[in-house]
Amino acid sequence: MKTSAPWRTPEVADTFTAAFAEHRAVTEAIRAQDAEAARIAMLTHHGHDRDRRIRQRVRVDRTSASATAPVGPGKPDGAGNALP
Repeated sequence: MKTSAPWRTPEVADTFTAAFAEHRAVTEAIRAQDAEAARIAMLTHHGHDRDRRIRQRVRVDRTSASATAPVGPGKPDGAGNALP
């Protein structure tokens, strides 16, 4: 069984644990042949997964933008505007 994820970062250490619990809820509902519970669990997981990925992407974008952004007169800022 997979116990870690390569995209897991220290800032979101509980991401994998939360996703695993959501997957478990989906599979348990399927095993119980409860279609409505499985549907709700899957929709919940998709919503949470989307939110987690957006937070990770924003965090990565902020980190890479601040680490690589040129600084000084005439250079663009993080929003693409030229600095005076």
